[in-house]
Amino acid sequence: MIKYNFIKEFTKYPGPRFIRLGKYSGEQFREDVLRPVFENDERIDIDATGVLGFGPSFLDEAFSPLAEEYKLDVFKEKILFHSDNDKNLYEKMMSYVIRYLEKN
Repeated sequence: MIKYNFIKEFTKYPGPRFIRLGKYSGEQFREDVLRPVFENDERIDIDATGVLGFGPSFLDEAFSPLAEEYKLDVFKEKILFHSDNDKNLYEKMMSYVIRYLEKN
C-alpha cells in the first residue's frame, strides 16, 4: 500500500478541474498520482489532512474517470482517502464519483 501525504507530495491548495486551467488540477493528480496506482495494481492511502478545501471540480476530475474506467468495485478497493480535519471527505469524494457514474 502506498502512503500518500497530499500536502507534502502534491499541494495544500488543490486547483481546478483541468491542467489548462491552472496548477495542481484534478486532471494532473489523476494522471500523475492515481493512474499509476491502477496500472501497477497497487492501493493508495491518501492523507489529505490540512488541505484547505477540495473544490467539487477537482474531486470529480481526479477520481470519477478512474471509477468509470476500472469499475466502482475496483476503485473502492484501490483508493483510501481521508482527512483528520474533514471526517466526511471520503463520502464527499464518493458522492461526486457516484453522480458522475449515474450520468454516464
